[in-house]
Amino acid sequence: MSVTLLAGSLAALSLVIESGSYLSLDSDSEVVIVPTAAAFVGAAQAAIECSQVIADLGARIEALMVLHRASSEEEYFARRVREAHAVVLCDGSALHAKSVWRDTAVGEAIREARTLVAVGSVASVLGETM
Repeated sequence: MSVTLLAGSLAALSLVIESGSYLSLDSDSEVVIVPTAAAFVGAAQAAIECSQVIADLGARIEALMVLHRASSEEEYFARRVREAHAVVLCDGSALHAKSVWRDTAVGEAIREARTLVAVGSVASVLGETM
């Protein structure tokens, strides 16, 4: 079974996490953060901000700097997305994220994610047209 959570913002995601209703992760869980959509405004900063929101869950967190199509074909990144207990897609340019992930190994891994959290406009990338 897979779970997809769409959060309008990091603040909204924080409220969801505080409620304890949708994300059940612990110290044995691995979370990967994919800041592709934030590539033009600061992917590293977006990954840090997402990490801070989910840090209280106690999960191990890794940011995958998949910022262009070439990195979207890297098997390491695709494998990390597939193996993670949860994948968090950072907010930013949905068009950029779509162009980077579409028809790539990472894009396919995102489709197969066990738990997928899309923050902000990046949620519009998900679905058949990705």
